[in-house]
Amino acid sequence: CSANLAAYTWEHGYYLPDATFAARVAEAWPLDQPIVLLCADGALSEGAAAVLAAASFSDVFVVRGGLRAWEEAAEEEGLPRLVVSDDGE
Repeated sequence: CSANLAAYTWEHGYYLPDATFAARVAEAWPLDQPIVLLCADGALSEGAAAVLAAASFSDVFVVRGGLRAWEEAAEEEGLPRLVVSDDGE
C-alpha cells in the first residue's frame, strides 16, 4: 500500500511543515509499520522522517539522495530515466 501525503507545503517562498502530517500517517498506518519516504533530493524526506520519529514511528526509512540518486543508480544499470524537473517537483 502506498500514498502521497504532503509533509511540507510551499508558502511565501518557504517550505513549512504540515502540522497534520504525522497524524495523517498515523491514521493510515500503525506506528511500527515500515514506511519509506522519497522526495526529489532526499532533503524533505529527512525532515519528514524526523517528524515521524518524534511522533513515535519506529520503522521509517529515507531514500538517501531521493529520486535524483535513484535515477543515477538506474541509469548506471541501464534502466529508463525517471522524470524529475529542475525544481525537484
